[in-house]
Amino acid sequence: MADMLRRMDRMDQRLESLDNRLENVENRLEGIDYRLEGMDERFARMEQVQLRMLDVMQQMSGNVLGVLNRMPQLEDHEARLRLESIVLPKAG
Repeated sequence: MADMLRRMDRMDQRLESLDNRLENVENRLEGIDYRLEGMDERFARMEQVQLRMLDVMQQMSGNVLGVLNRMPQLEDHEARLRLESIVLPKAG
């Protein structure tokens, strides 16, 4: 009978240890989930910034093209072509 009680006590200790380990794993998973949520938010903000940058670049491009169109008398034709190659998006 005493042997059976010792076995049950050891089994209880093992179950307690296992329960503690599982709790540690759950805590780690919660931490990972929290970090992933933060990354999702950062990626969304990065995407918004990229879209704003693209919009600003398109506005700048339009402004430069407007200036170029008002300067048809630009004497150095090669300089005008270089400016246009910088501003105009490349096809394909």
